[in-house]
Amino acid sequence: MRALFDWLRLFSAREAVAARGRMAALVAVVAVSSALLVAVFGVIGSIDSSAERLADQLAGKAALEVTGIADGGFSEDVLDSLNGLGGVSVGAPFVQTTVTSSAGDTLLLGADPRSVRLDNALSQALSGKLAELASARDGLLAGPGMGVVKGGQIRVGSTSATVVDVLQGADYSAINGGRYLVSPLRLAQRLAGHEHVIDGVYIVPKAGADVEQLRSAVTAAVGGRALVVDPQARSAQSAMGVNLVRFVALSSGAITFVVSGFLIYTATGMSVAARRRALSALRAIGARPRRLVLGILGEVALYGLIGGLIGAVGGFFIGRWAITRLPDTFMQTVTARIEYHLPAWAVPVALAVAVAASVAAAALAARHVYRVSPVEAMAPVGASSTDSVPTWTRVAAFLVFVLLAAAAFMVATSELGLLSDGAISMMFGALLALGFAMGPLLIRVCAAVAGAFGPAGVVSGSALSRAPGRVWATMMTVAIAVAATLAISGGGGNAVRSALKTFAPYEHSDIWVSTSRPGLFPTGPLLPSTLHDQVASAAGVTAVVGGLASYAMVGDSKVMLYGLSRDDGNPLLAGVPEAVRQQALAGDGVVLSRDLAQRLKLRVGDTFTLHTAQGDKSLPVLAAVPFFSGLTGALGLELGLLRSWFHRGGETTLQVSLAPGTDLEAAAAAIRQLVPQGVHVYSGRQAVDGYGLVLRQAFDLNNVLWMIVVVIAAIALLNMLMLSVLERRREFGVLGAIGASRRFVLKTVLIEGAAIGLTGGVLGVLFGLAEQYVSDFASSQVWAVDVRFEFVPIAFLLALGGLAVCVVGSVPPALTASRGSVVEAVSAE
Repeated sequence: MRALFDWLRLFSAREAVAARGRMAALVAVVAVSSALLVAVFGVIGSIDSSAERLADQLAGKAALEVTGIADGGFSEDVLDSLNGLGGVSVGAPFVQTTVTSSAGDTLLLGADPRSVRLDNALSQALSGKLAELASARDGLLAGPGMGVVKGGQIRVGSTSATVVDVLQGADYSAINGGRYLVSPLRLAQRLAGHEHVIDGVYIVPKAGADVEQLRSAVTAAVGGRALVVDPQARSAQSAMGVNLVRFVALSSGAITFVVSGFLIYTATGMSVAARRRALSALRAIGARPRRLVLGILGEVALYGLIGGLIGAVGGFFIGRWAITRLPDTFMQTVTARIEYHLPAWAVPVALAVAVAASVAAAALAARHVYRVSPVEAMAPVGASSTDSVPTWTRVAAFLVFVLLAAAAFMVATSELGLLSDGAISMMFGALLALGFAMGPLLIRVCAAVAGAFGPAGVVSGSALSRAPGRVWATMMTVAIAVAATLAISGGGGNAVRSALKTFAPYEHSDIWVSTSRPGLFPTGPLLPSTLHDQVASAAGVTAVVGGLASYAMVGDSKVMLYGLSRDDGNPLLAGVPEAVRQQALAGDGVVLSRDLAQRLKLRVGDTFTLHTAQGDKSLPVLAAVPFFSGLTGALGLELGLLRSWFHRGGETTLQVSLAPGTDLEAAAAAIRQLVPQGVHVYSGRQAVDGYGLVLRQAFDLNNVLWMIVVVIAAIALLNMLMLSVLERRREFGVLGAIGASRRFVLKTVLIEGAAIGLTGGVLGVLFGLAEQYVSDFASSQVWAVDVRFEFVPIAFLLALGGLAVCVVGSVPPALTASRGSVVEAVSAE
């Protein structure tokens, strides 16, 4: 440890001052990667902790929960089966659902006197207010975040309720961010449109009762009409809806560390090359190579730690921003209001990953210390025999490329769901290996490009050929920045466009009326029962088709459940053969989204068993169709069967058709006058555009962080070009001494930058297209739609961008080279 401290004090500090740009770029790259990782951990932790915290706050002492199979809940007759059951101390029925209100979408909690005995976060409020709630007309309690006053009115659905009291205090604010309403059970059932239906029953066992035996007894008493789970199961059941957000973010973090590792490798390699003479002197006086390597690794680990700490701070704020930008479509299965929470383990893990990635990348470059003898190390950089890479290493790198590319293609095309997204990172590694294998060829191409620019270009080409390591690193930096940007913009754009096509049937309806705004799946609260007839009587309306969608438990997670009716433009029926369509509308089978069919390992013709409030029902699988469901999965069932099997009445959407020639905006405005607050009216085109906005929003975090990575890569690029000039000061001095003009020297450096930028830009486009191609296959599996590869015209602009960055970045070092003193340059070492 003392030796490492001396190394950092005597050598690292001096190097950090002498090569400020290189060290700053290294720290910045690690900081960006660490920031992304902390932000991802913050997003994941916030989603998980918010759902779990709400479950804990409401369950109190309950050890079991009887919960509905679908959003419609289950008949309160189940309570009769639980009454008097041995081992049950408390069986408290409740309503927990989202309703539309004048304060926006709101969590409605319904409870009766038995809930006081749960000893949960609301027990004290209920115990003191039950009598007052019972005496008031449609009285309820409001959370502190509802923005209402005591004694005021709040509209819930089509009912105007009285705010008996507004709960105050930090404990009540912590429940769902203060956004909730609490009412007596009967009132909650009426407000939610769930007459004689409850969402669940909390079970508190008697002292000394065996919970597992009680679970078996409760399950037998329920008789398949509901599920018996742990109270935390509500958060676990919502997991599939947010898994896509989790995995895409983690995949971006993985790719970022791949890019960062490469930039750290090049920066460390250049640092070792620049200090070759100092290292050789240390070896000449007896220093062991192992000590030197440990010193370099310790130095890089320190930079990784500093970058990780800086990134952790930035990641905290990026995570807070990202929470506000989470696509609502992916979060619909989560009942709880998402509040930012950074897990205690997030920063330590991010720091450990940052340091480990930095040391691992630096170790590849630091190995050169072993390969260069003290005498040979005194040679100029690039002139030593060990500066050349053995042929077998290039061959091995090519074999690594072949293996990784083949593995990436197999993973991308296999039905692995989210895991298919890992092919993107694998392909990035494969392309880096290919770039290393093609190193000599790329250098020759770059030198040939420079030589095409006349005498100054010939000198530039010669300089490029003499420094293959530096030129390759600079060129690959350009290629990576271009490839990464193209992969994100092209691959993401293709996925969004393909997913958006699955919602095209929504455009066939002139106007939509729903409690879910554009871009959300129509699983929101029920519409007022009288609204259908009111809209049908509006001027210009020729037809109104009611639709119903909900969530139901299939296996261990929630899936979307669509009611299929004859005139309903449901995307699950788009593109299926007419015979299949008629079977589905007759209730002779179910239609599954492709991701759900893959998850359940079902194919067309297989029997699908669905748990319902009326027991298990089995139907054949009629079709598995491409449909973007946010990874929750979707199931289409004949509307009548859905209503009867799940006690789910009412409508969540109205699809309105207008007479030819009717003004769309005027008709929509007239319908808006009929609907209560919280009900949305929009056109079919707006419905599709809403999904497009949400899908693009899913890439916001990735795009922002990739832009930062590209900027960091550009900074590293400028730093490399400047180092090139500093290493060649003697060469420029000699050119000046034999009569070369300052203009000639300036052109030499600019041409060198242009050649590197042009070669790296074209290589980046080729790499980016390969990455995009694999990304499209992977997205087809992850998004459960057929993602088509489409060439993105911006690819040419990206190549020109790489060229522009190199040319612009060459200007400062070119001016430095042209203005230098000949005498000082010739004497430079």
